[in-house]
Amino acid sequence: MKEPCNFGAVTPEVVEQLAAILGSGGVSVEGEKIAAYSRDEVAERFWDHPYRA
Repeated sequence: MKEPCNFGAVTPEVVEQLAAILGSGGVSVEGEKIAAYSRDEVAERFWDHPYRA
């Protein structure tokens, strides 16, 4: 069984970057909007991430 990937600690800076990306109208795949979260929602979702620094 492969070890889970750790792409780095989830720092406050990473949360800010995610908030900027996801809060800017969302992420689109082939023109279909799949996600749009407010900055607070992103922070709330990622703040307790197990890899958080």
